[in-house]
Amino acid sequence: MDVVVREAGLLDVGAIAQVQVSSWRAAYRGVVPDAFLDNMDIDERAERWREGITDRPGGQITYVAQLDQVAAGFGAVGACRDSGATGVGELYAIYVSPEYWRRGIGRALHAACLDALGGQGYDGARLWVLEANPQARAFYERFDWRWDGTTESHAFGDEQLPIVRYGRRL
Repeated sequence: MDVVVREAGLLDVGAIAQVQVSSWRAAYRGVVPDAFLDNMDIDERAERWREGITDRPGGQITYVAQLDQVAAGFGAVGACRDSGATGVGELYAIYVSPEYWRRGIGRALHAACLDALGGQGYDGARLWVLEANPQARAFYERFDWRWDGTTESHAFGDEQLPIVRYGRRL
C-alpha cells in the first residue's frame, strides 16, 4: 500500500476538513479546550479550505495524501506569515486521520511540502506548533526542524495557549 500525495483540488475540501477535525480531536484532547474541539464544524472548515485552494493566499499549495484511494491526510505550505519574514516559506499544516497514524503518511506529506517550498524559491522554512504537543514536536525534530526560541499565544476558543516556532533550511 503506497501513499499517493497529490495537489488538492476543490473536490477534496470535504475530506480535508474531515481529516482536520478528526485529527485535532484525537491529538489535542486534553490540551485544547474540549468545547473548542467539540464545536469544530466540518462545513466551516471545508469553506476555509475551499478559499485557500481557490485564492491561494501567500502562494498556498495544499496536498492530499491518499492510502488505498482514501484521503488519509493533508498538508499546506506557502509564504511565511510572520511579520517581517522575507525569503522564508511556512509549513502551515500537516494532519493525518488518527486511523492512519504511523503509516508514513506524515513523512510523505512533509517531503512534498518541503519540495514545494524549495520549488517556490525559499531557502528556509518555519512552522508553528502547540508547545504542549510533544508528538508533533518530535516528528518535526526528526526532520531537522529546530525550535528557534520564539513563543507566542494563540486563541483556541476563549483560551490562549502557547505555540512555538520552528525553523529549518531547505
